[in-house]
Amino acid sequence: MPGGEYLVNLSCIGCHGAVDANGNPSGELPLSGGWDITAAEGFGFAGDMVTENLTPGGKLAGYSDGELFRVLRYGLNQDGDLLAFMPLLPYAQLSDADTEAIIAYLRSQPPVEQPVTTGDKLTFVGAVFYGAGIFGTPDPGTASVTAPP
Repeated sequence: MPGGEYLVNLSCIGCHGAVDANGNPSGELPLSGGWDITAAEGFGFAGDMVTENLTPGGKLAGYSDGELFRVLRYGLNQDGDLLAFMPLLPYAQLSDADTEAIIAYLRSQPPVEQPVTTGDKLTFVGAVFYGAGIFGTPDPGTASVTAPP
């Protein structure tokens, strides 16, 4: 799990870390999410894309380890829908062991209840951009994923 902590602090915390009073990511634990990426980065016309709470008090609790593996590797949620920015990030290049270490570390965090609505709610323009592949398209792969013990 020490490797998972390192990788989460290196990558996940920048978007999913606690937000400050202005709604910007603080780069600090907990991984409670709530940052509206589209508004902050100047493309709110595409919709609302608010980072998820990655503690066991958020959606993480409803995901199996295999489903979390798929989120990290392919940028797809439980329903097979594309998750906004995940395919643009280098998680697909992580080894299986590193991906499993991230999942184990996320599971070890204390749960945080976050009243902020999270997730992706695209406008028509945002849907067109995604449909056109502007934000990348994941390769869902065909290999089965074995959940870590």
